[in-house]
Amino acid sequence: MDAESLLERQRNGVKAVFVKPQGCCPPIAWIKTLNYLPSIMGKAQAEKKGADEGIFVNNDGFVTEATGANLFIVTRSNVIKTAPIYEGLSGKGVLGGIIRGVVIKESGKLGIALKETDIRPSDLLCAKEAFITNSCIDVCPLVAVDNAAIGDGSPGKITRVIQRALGLDV
Repeated sequence: MDAESLLERQRNGVKAVFVKPQGCCPPIAWIKTLNYLPSIMGKAQAEKKGADEGIFVNNDGFVTEATGANLFIVTRSNVIKTAPIYEGLSGKGVLGGIIRGVVIKESGKLGIALKETDIRPSDLLCAKEAFITNSCIDVCPLVAVDNAAIGDGSPGKITRVIQRALGLDV
């Protein structure tokens, strides 16, 4: 992705669809390896449906992460929620990320409540706002999932506060 496309996504947000992980979750899923096949297949599913990103739902029915990014939602009561990190061989949770850690730290400094907890698809669809993070995109608003607007369908205020805290000029 070129710099102009990235800036547009950071400003205007991305659209996603729920995707089913293929061949997930191997016993070593909590270790960063070179096995990107589930993410590649999820991204292909999303693009086939005309979306920018895919959102994984695990076998227990919980939203975990995007195909290449961590996911955060902001509730109607302005609490940021994200799925917990993998716990060993349990197969539950998400792979941690550098920007995920920075967002958790910065939200505390900003006085914004953050909770690591399971997220249902309905929680995401009813969220006030949502965003995804990784080291390439930093913080990118998530404005729709499965053609349903998140909040009012535009980047939210807390997402903007987090972006600015990370030095993004959006």
